[in-house]
Amino acid sequence: MTRSTSIRMDEAKLSRLDALAQTMGQSRGKALNAAVDQYIEYHEWFLAAVDKGIADADQGRMAAPEQVRATLAKWGLDLG
Repeated sequence: MTRSTSIRMDEAKLSRLDALAQTMGQSRGKALNAAVDQYIEYHEWFLAAVDKGIADADQGRMAAPEQVRATLAKWGLDLG
């Protein structure tokens, strides 16, 4: 079951949304639903990852500084 809601946004943002929806062959509502789905999925994932990280830290499961430096060095990063 779907329910209706309304939001307020500035004209420039609404115009960009409409242009994107039109380019993708979607209605404004479908584009907004897709955006909200992505927002919810990302933030649920992020908050779960934060909770897992906190739980790992509470249990003492953390990478040693040397491990962090070695991993970053593989990516071409140097923390000094």
